[in-house]
Amino acid sequence: MQTNPGPRLHQFMEEIGAGSIWQGVQLSRTNADDDTFNALKLCLTNSFYEFVSERFKSLETGVLKATSTLFDLSNWPEDTTNLATFGTAELNAFMEHFQSSSRNM
Repeated sequence: MQTNPGPRLHQFMEEIGAGSIWQGVQLSRTNADDDTFNALKLCLTNSFYEFVSERFKSLETGVLKATSTLFDLSNWPEDTTNLATFGTAELNAFMEHFQSSSRNM
């Protein structure tokens, strides 16, 4: 996780400077403010991570995982004996997924 300020926060902090004045407004800040900000940032980051993980979890299982395994040549074994049986489970998952679609045609 990034622990340094991003470009916008960095710009904001430079604009404030040592006088703690931003656009004519005197700002007051304590260490508790930094702690609160960091806690909120962590909460936001964790929420985003959970959302993305949930949204794209289908990439880790099912037909999308089977497809990516089958069609990514870097996954294929170099040994011809292993290659003969490679991807059987993935091919079955792929065929089962599209079997119902082909029946409706």
